[in-house]
Amino acid sequence: MPTALENQSLTLKVRLYPTAEQAQEFDIVTREYQRLCNIASRYAFENDIIIQKSSQRKLNNKLYYRFKSITFLRTQIIQSVFRTVIARYKTIQSQLNTKPFKYYDKTSKKLYTVKRTVAWLQKPVQFSRPQIDLVRNSNYSLANNANQLSIAGKDGRLAVNYDLQCKDFLLRDDIKLGTAKLVKSCGHWFLHVSYTVKLEPLVMGDVTNVVGIDRGQRFTAVCYDSHDKTLFINGKKLLAVRRHYKKLRTELQKHNTKSAKRKIRNINNRENRYVTDMNHRISKALIDHYGKNTLFVLEDLTGIRTATEKRRKDDKYESVSWPYYQLQQMLEYKARMNHSKVVYVDAYETSQRCINCGRICKANRVHKKHIYVCDKCHYKTNDDRIAAMNIQLLGTLLRNNVISPSFRSKITAKRKFNSYQTYSDS
Repeated sequence: MPTALENQSLTLKVRLYPTAEQAQEFDIVTREYQRLCNIASRYAFENDIIIQKSSQRKLNNKLYYRFKSITFLRTQIIQSVFRTVIARYKTIQSQLNTKPFKYYDKTSKKLYTVKRTVAWLQKPVQFSRPQIDLVRNSNYSLANNANQLSIAGKDGRLAVNYDLQCKDFLLRDDIKLGTAKLVKSCGHWFLHVSYTVKLEPLVMGDVTNVVGIDRGQRFTAVCYDSHDKTLFINGKKLLAVRRHYKKLRTELQKHNTKSAKRKIRNINNRENRYVTDMNHRISKALIDHYGKNTLFVLEDLTGIRTATEKRRKDDKYESVSWPYYQLQQMLEYKARMNHSKVVYVDAYETSQRCINCGRICKANRVHKKHIYVCDKCHYKTNDDRIAAMNIQLLGTLLRNNVISPSFRSKITAKRKFNSYQTYSDS
């Protein structure tokens, strides 16, 4: 029986080349769209619509006719405002799900975890960047034999030149174009076109290589595969760049002037672009290195920010804001595009368990020397490598249909010795 195809949603960034008049019109419509988004966001927040079912429909019922009377934007775009606002709150909700609130009760001497929702927000979401979401065919489409893009302006459609290197891709039969976002970045206009492509998912029976990946700061990724090969991706450069930007921000914050604040925003943008580019490079390198039919195994780092907040003050920024989530997102979609898959396993004791004898001891990991030495069997290796090896083992068990493998379970720990040969340091 053939495997059912899965939809993969991606985004194509298309550079636009508008005339001066067209660019001015883009600026008007994106700022108007931004204004309506902020009004809708404030209304949804103040009236608790964001936590209700059918929130988009309710927001539409309350604000549609009001917006019709105060804006030149057309009906389709007004409807898009409500979708954009609710989608932003849903994104925040998913982010809050990964960062539960933790507090220590001195009376009971217990640590409690509370799941957070958007109801925890103290103020409405602010749309700080001018933008506009455009519906395909209604607000944007290909025009003039696909040599231009027809984009909705203030008073009608605008035929805009674009980077024709994207032409063949936009005309592909195997993709379905969706909503596009018109934005301005670094003085240039772009159309971020979402599209969907059908892919054949990877089934466990087709897996030829299981790769355990331990993520960190000293090494952005340490990978251990089914062939007993280890790959280290150095993260020192990324860490140094982020610390450099942190130092610049600290110096500028002392001045507290408008120009200083402007420079800080520019620094933040440069840092974000650098980090994003590095994560793109790393994820692509991993996909290219291991090829198709690969099962990438990562630790479930839910709650990692709460844990890293215990770090010393000088390292707190790098630890709390380290882009683990961005890297795994990029690896996920690139793996699917390459007939591979990313799965997650329990991170419990993966960095403290001896891969050779199963001994779990915190003292065996020597952080300052970056080594792991088992006090029982004397197995010795890099401390990040031991974590990658244990993660790979859990992934191998998962591939072999072991449900939710974890070193919390004695059954999982013993299973290794019955089914797999003892690892040797290479």
